Amino acid sequence: MQIHVEVVIEGQRERQRIATIQRSSDLAAVDGLGLTLAESKDLLERLQATLVREHAADLVAANSSCGGCAQPLARKGASSIVYRTAFGKLSLRCPRLYSQCRCGARHCGGESFNPLAMHLAQRTHPELLYLQARWASAMSYERAAKLLGDVLPLGAAPGSSSIKAHVRAAGQALATEAEEHGEHFFAQQPLKFPDSPTEPAAHVLELDAAYVRAIPERCGGRSTFGIVTGRLIKPEGASGWHAYVIDETINSLTQLHGFLDRQGVALDTPMAIITDGGADVGTPTILPWRPVQVILDWFHISMRFEHILQRLRGLCNSAPKPSAMLLRYAESAKWRLWHGRADGSLKRLRAIQLRSEGALLVHVTELISYLNNNSSRLVNYGKRYRAGLPVSTSTAESAVESVIGDRFKKNRKMRWTHKGANALLHIRVADLNGELEEALKRRHWKRPRAANDDYLDWFDLDAWEAAA
Repeated sequence: MQIHVEVVIEGQRERQRIATIQRSSDLAAVDGLGLTLAESKDLLERLQATLVREHAADLVAANSSCGGCAQPLARKGASSIVYRTAFGKLSLRCPRLYSQCRCGARHCGGESFNPLAMHLAQRTHPELLYLQARWASAMSYERAAKLLGDVLPLGAAPGSSSIKAHVRAAGQALATEAEEHGEHFFAQQPLKFPDSPTEPAAHVLELDAAYVRAIPERCGGRSTFGIVTGRLIKPEGASGWHAYVIDETINSLTQLHGFLDRQGVALDTPMAIITDGGADVGTPTILPWRPVQVILDWFHISMRFEHILQRLRGLCNSAPKPSAMLLRYAESAKWRLWHGRADGSLKRLRAIQLRSEGALLVHVTELISYLNNNSSRLVNYGKRYRAGLPVSTSTAESAVESVIGDRFKKNRKMRWTHKGANALLHIRVADLNGELEEALKRRHWKRPRAANDDYLDWFDLDAWEAAA
């Protein structure tokens, strides 16, 4: 049995045979029915080569004539462009044309131009770049290369070094775009500090920090550095994810404002920010322009109470009467804090402190200091919980795991630079937010410049005057 695979080009009614597939009934039991994976890869590679070359030829033809007289522009020479797709690497032969026509009209500012290169900002197809970026953000570059090698045609599978270079460039571009978005927000808004919301806010931003292993000689001698991760919970729609390297970010406010703006959170929308009160996430909680209530994470409060309660339960065996009384005081202090009665809670904790010693005294003193330092962030947790609103960063802890995953964990052998980690974090959160594919497509295609436009249409007068 023979099957011929052909392609018909609509514009010229041209028929091209790209493959012939042969089958024998004797080998059906051994090879199985239908296409093998190798045959499907080869077929797709040949089909892609045909389509890309025809598409490129149409693009060159549409941008090779003068806008003034409609005559073909004079040809200066020819060159090749290497274009990588998910179905193979192609070398595209394309002409180089003179910018100025005999009639005096100009196509662009240079002496000559390549019609194909003028439109392609990247030499890698956005889908291939998307596959590289997505998998490299979840696993090592070497593993990502092996995975893509299993599913892509042989000539299309990139090496680990190629994936690293492409992903690093894409991630840095996303980081720059996020920074510029936040700076643009600051430039457009007059400074104001609205009052905190009086009612529990439905929009909740959970912030937490994590630390990844560094390359000491490239990170100022430090063995680790910090990253901030966050998850935005909205009343409607999917959650939004956010992450950046602290040392690589000039202004964390620009990062957060740009993120909230991209997530569609208006300036006057009341927000709650839940953190553990640590210094590494302290600056991002100061959000001028927005009505914000900062809440101390109940999870970390509860952990500190649990240390005291466990210690007192253990002491009940050796000194039942006084320990039982202190245990009731500790449970009462926790109950009062849950219901927003911080003063009563602290009063009972101080009573326990006066009757404590050793490890118990250390735990109680640390809890009192923790609550005093974050007194403005204590709220009625029970009221928020009954309203169905978050009271803890326990989901933010899981957000950290979702963002950093196995890629950045400190117990892994991988070490990072600030720039490398920041670029990959922006890739990761763009993928979690469903924005990665569209962002890579925007970088791939330059703004089309029609060949029949006069040169002055593209002349940047403002830049010329500034340079003069």
